[in-house]
Amino acid sequence: MNRYNLDLLAITEARWTQTGKQKLNTGELIIWSGRKDDNHDEGVALIINKKQANALLQWKPISERLLYVRMNSRYIKLSILVAYAPINAAAEEDKDQFYSTVQAALEDIPGHDVLLLMGDFNARVGSNNLDRERIMGRHGEGECTENGERLIDLCEENNLVIGGTLFQHKTIHKLTWTSPDGKTRSQIDHIIINGKWRRSLQDVRVMRHADAGSDHNLVVAKLTLKLRKAKIGDKRSQRFDVAKLKEPTAKKEFSISLKNRFAILQDDAALTIDSFNKALKEAAEETIGYRKNVKTEWISNDTWKTIEERRQIKKKLLDSKSPRLKERITSWYREKDREVKTSTRRDKRRHIEQLAEDAERAAEQKDMKTVYMTTKKLRGDRGQNQDIPVRAKDGTPITEEYAKLERWKEHFRQILNRPDPPALADIPEADEDLDIDMGDIRVEEVKAAIHKMKNGKAPGEDGVCPEMLKAEEEETPLVLQCVLQDIWEKERCPDIWRIGTIIKLPKKGDLGDCNNWRGITLLSLTSKVFCRIILQRIIAAVDIKLRQEQAGFRKGKSCIDHIFTLRQILEQSHEWNSPLYLVFVDFEKAFDSLHRDSLWKILRHYGIPKKLVTIIQDLYKNFECRVIHNNELTEPFNVHTGVKQGCILSPILFSLAIDWLMRSVTEGQRRGIQWTLTTALEDLDYADDLGLLAHRHQDIQQKTEKLSEIASTIGLKVNNKKTQVLRKNVTSNTPIAIDGTPLEDVQEFVYLGSKVTTDGDCNKDINTRVSKANQAFAMLKPIWRNTSLSIHTKIKIFRSNVISVLLYGSECWKTTTAIEQKLEVFQNKCLRRILKFSWPNTISNEELRRRTGANSIQETIQKRRWRWLGHVCRMPPDSLPRIALRWTPQGKRNRGRPKETWRRTVEKDLKSRGLTLETAPRTAAD
Repeated sequence: MNRYNLDLLAITEARWTQTGKQKLNTGELIIWSGRKDDNHDEGVALIINKKQANALLQWKPISERLLYVRMNSRYIKLSILVAYAPINAAAEEDKDQFYSTVQAALEDIPGHDVLLLMGDFNARVGSNNLDRERIMGRHGEGECTENGERLIDLCEENNLVIGGTLFQHKTIHKLTWTSPDGKTRSQIDHIIINGKWRRSLQDVRVMRHADAGSDHNLVVAKLTLKLRKAKIGDKRSQRFDVAKLKEPTAKKEFSISLKNRFAILQDDAALTIDSFNKALKEAAEETIGYRKNVKTEWISNDTWKTIEERRQIKKKLLDSKSPRLKERITSWYREKDREVKTSTRRDKRRHIEQLAEDAERAAEQKDMKTVYMTTKKLRGDRGQNQDIPVRAKDGTPITEEYAKLERWKEHFRQILNRPDPPALADIPEADEDLDIDMGDIRVEEVKAAIHKMKNGKAPGEDGVCPEMLKAEEEETPLVLQCVLQDIWEKERCPDIWRIGTIIKLPKKGDLGDCNNWRGITLLSLTSKVFCRIILQRIIAAVDIKLRQEQAGFRKGKSCIDHIFTLRQILEQSHEWNSPLYLVFVDFEKAFDSLHRDSLWKILRHYGIPKKLVTIIQDLYKNFECRVIHNNELTEPFNVHTGVKQGCILSPILFSLAIDWLMRSVTEGQRRGIQWTLTTALEDLDYADDLGLLAHRHQDIQQKTEKLSEIASTIGLKVNNKKTQVLRKNVTSNTPIAIDGTPLEDVQEFVYLGSKVTTDGDCNKDINTRVSKANQAFAMLKPIWRNTSLSIHTKIKIFRSNVISVLLYGSECWKTTTAIEQKLEVFQNKCLRRILKFSWPNTISNEELRRRTGANSIQETIQKRRWRWLGHVCRMPPDSLPRIALRWTPQGKRNRGRPKETWRRTVEKDLKSRGLTLETAPRTAAD
């Protein structure tokens, strides 16, 4: 492409699957459209020169045989269709379908565009242009075939001109394909232009010396059209190369440069957030520069040399006249082509081995982040393609680049701006404020906040990274303390803090649907420092106020707390035949829907001082967001509802709102399940994942209705379609309803990542975990096959990537011999594949564990269960897991031997060591 100075290069039979757009190592942009399955056949692509890549306006993957791309130019737009037609001997229906698809695509192209239809049409149109002068010239080659007739008909119907027939060249400069036997040559690859712009086409000829190891020749057209940059959106600013700050010399240079700038700022008394950020960025620009996305080129110089030798042999082949000499040179070419492929495969293996060595070295240095990033490369993970054509609200695909930006802006503006509540809640202020430090901001607080920031995080609108704040530890906290103190006194936040940048992250399902993406907001780094200082001041006082039922975003609590509690409730209710209703509540866009004015009232209701509420309120005032798509930014839009997704204060703010909601729902009445002699358990909450509990239908119905009613007053709306009911030991089939809409009844539910069933059995959860672990193991197949990675490193990756998936929530599982055997079989199967033992080779389980250093699954689960039991025993007596450990509902057991439960499994373990559930807390206290 560089040798022939091409701006655009169409490729047929690209063989890449799916569709996408990606920048290559050398800067060119490749757009491809392939098969939807994993079959590496067909496929078309277009490579755009790096100078012209910014002229792209839109692209559309039509099928594995057709790709549409539209480019911007000075006067007129350029539309390109890259096509790969079925061969002449293909089935008639395949040909009909292809040409029907091409016709439909042509009808959608604007009539005033310059149109290029190019690719491998497998069609000979011949040299006879009688009565076809409008669509072809007299310089075609060969006789017209059936595919040629189809192509001519298409051109006549759409006023297209076949460019390769217009210009007089030698025959060798018109033939595009050579048959495998070398005897047949044909003109089957074409560049076609619409008749309106026929005179813009200056020349079309074959470049025989272009060598890509293909039986097709390069067809080149010259077109008088100047492409120019398309104005799509603002480019995202470059990121600084903060990795250099790990080097002592670069860190020292940055510190000196930053100190000098801070000295000037303090002398001029012009210290603001903007000047502080400017000093950091100028020092970084001067000393470390911007990050370059350099990708390793794995093809070696020796291979490139061999490729050049192959090209020279092809040149000799084309220039030779003697048939005997041609035959000999053809043999040389084939031999050199095999040498190129062998050398390329060798380079690929060497590259993989180098990656494996890097991963091994990182594992030895305990650098697990590098290990996992290298693991992704080793398994061939190119990362999630972010530029997938999305659909408009009506379901039609969007192909224009500017329209994609507008669609993302429209989507997130709708998500982040929810309707106001129909009626507002009456939320009174607290009688007295909480005991929270309201003094001046101290340097020690700033230092602690900076120290707690994680490295490697993406910068927000200010462009400042955590590493830049941490690099200089003397002046930076002092200067930042002065800036933050000024904001604290004035209760007024800087404008740069009012802009957020939304990063899109894919969820499950069809990624052409905007609803299957979630947004994370990048905020200015200095605002995060300020918010962390506020959080550290209020967290202890606020945490005391929250209900025991809330486990989300709280120190010392986790998902396992509620998974364990719920499993105990279900197991014991099943054993004692106690009636139970469980409603799993789902809110629509809960974080983004919260009514802000109600939130400020809730903060005052819990006793947050007015000054703090005013500052937090100002952080949200006139807040705007921009969405990043394909490294470009949409226009900003205002955000009126919800809490900020990327703010460190958001979890505690949301927890207070949910806590107020559940207090309002449950206060004054006991409609939950009997928990202790004097109390009832009304619900289990993890952030907005709520599980309502009751023994009676009347109670659960009233509680669900009241929850929906009060939630609507603070902007939250219950999603009736996703809210589900689980019943146990009840005879009534009367549905639980919200506003007359019945909720779905289910026999199982995935709660906080763990599948729970009506009988409390964990078999279905275990089957799910085995399936997920199996998928994780299969994804890492290139790792297990790699011979450069040591067994020790492979086992580390196996434990962290596979065993962690397999044993999620295993602390709460009851275990039987059958369950342990099922898990043991899975682990042993994986370990045998890692050690490359397959039938007829055998190895005992004991020897397998000895070589890999792996524990048996039974022992691993037992350790986890004992660790969890000790943790529960050390909890306060009124904590939910501690009560659940001995909780028994009112009811009556069935006759016969009782089924195995988690509690009985633990009692057996304790008994084998001379302990009981009564004596275990005293032992666990040490």
